[in-house]
Amino acid sequence: MDPQTHPRETHSGASAPATAAGGRRVVALVDDDRNILTTVSIALQAEGFETRVYSDGETALRALTDNPPDLAVFDIKMPRMDGMELLSRLRRQGAVPVIFLTSKDEEVDEIYASLFRELLTYMMEDPRNITPCAHLLFVAKNIERSGDHVTNIAERVLFLVEGAVPHEDRPMKDQSAFTIVESEQNGKR
Repeated sequence: MDPQTHPRETHSGASAPATAAGGRRVVALVDDDRNILTTVSIALQAEGFETRVYSDGETALRALTDNPPDLAVFDIKMPRMDGMELLSRLRRQGAVPVIFLTSKDEEVDEIYASLFRELLTYMMEDPRNITPCAHLLFVAKNIERSGDHVTNIAERVLFLVEGAVPHEDRPMKDQSAFTIVESEQNGKR
């Protein structure tokens, strides 16, 4: 996309990290939420990247096919074409590195809590499962914590840009630290 023709879709930052060709690195942002596009774009520009923003998958596909960026960041749920379909179609055209950005921290917490309960059950049923299940729990917890960190970073960027904290409360879905297991031997906790 030509920045002159579509000035709202291209934003320039400060001195950008260099690409292999010596130019500025370009990150394409695709999300139907204008606040997220603006916030992430400002944060990337502050780090010296050039950004291109698109509010739907169809528009982004045309632009990214014609002029591939160094990296693309997609939302998952968008009108006209969701992020998964956009990724699938883009992969047919060539290889652009893609990162998915989603605000579904609650879903990550729920999945982790469900996995925790399931793995705990496996460990209690057969002690031979303790070691592999414990390793899976550590991996799952780190993924869940990464989601929390990303959410915290996004909230801080939002505060820096808008000067206010997000309006919604973030419920704590991960209650694994408070799981109580009763012993069958003596009924004690």
